[in-house]
Amino acid sequence: MKISSYIDLTKPAVTFLLVLAGIAGGFLAYPSSNLYGFIISLIALYIATSGINAITNYIDRDIDKKMQRTCNRAIPSGKIKPINALLFGIILLIISIALAWLASPYSSFWIVFGVLFDPVLYNWLSKRKTVFNILIGSLAGGAPVFVMWSGITDKLFAWLPFYLFMIIVIWTPIHIWSISIKYYDDYKIAGIPMLPVVYGKKFTARLIGLFALLLTVFTTMIGIIELNYYFLAIVEILNIIMLLLSFKVIISSNENDSFKVFIYTNIYLAIIFLLIILNRLI
Repeated sequence: MKISSYIDLTKPAVTFLLVLAGIAGGFLAYPSSNLYGFIISLIALYIATSGINAITNYIDRDIDKKMQRTCNRAIPSGKIKPINALLFGIILLIISIALAWLASPYSSFWIVFGVLFDPVLYNWLSKRKTVFNILIGSLAGGAPVFVMWSGITDKLFAWLPFYLFMIIVIWTPIHIWSISIKYYDDYKIAGIPMLPVVYGKKFTARLIGLFALLLTVFTTMIGIIELNYYFLAIVEILNIIMLLLSFKVIISSNENDSFKVFIYTNIYLAIIFLLIILNRLI
């Protein structure tokens, strides 16, 4: 057994971005000063995200084996037995839910929400059955915002973190559809009804452009509410780049152009989170 294989099972890059989303959500709780809630919910979020990713690896193990992009993951490559990966993920989730409860029961609720919409409703129930799969799964992506916001405030909901939640929900289809154009053949071979496989690359590119426009609206909205003028200007520059890259995919439906969108979406969202954090620190 290699520790590195279990680390790979948690998808560190995905975990990092989701934890950063949670930190941004935590900073939106200011002026609530609850360092205990911040630290406990942060640790719980990291463990929960790692556990969820391990479980999704278990659920997708047969698909991953068929796809060139994922065939070297820990389970399909034989580095970790499927049952061990599942148990690892479940144990992490139990620990995370119990830990989050110490900060706030509402924080635990949002972890359970993420579990419901990612490994259960997305990976297990809808990924192989409907073209709308990622629209369902995207709701899980926003949960980290509330895991930490609720852990600090001991409240279930507020509109400001909800705007950030919605930014992640809208961002997710752009992120996934762009890579599904790039790896169209992989998804087709695996029998996954991703949007480009069912409706074609051109239609998918148009929807990417539409969601990019919608993302611009929501990031501008939270920018006006939350950020200073300098940071808002950076958001709008990010949005212009996003729109240009998305519209280029509409024109070309090219795999390389779509992959550029996929890469940029990671940078885009990370900067949005960092701007929110920095704005609260200044």
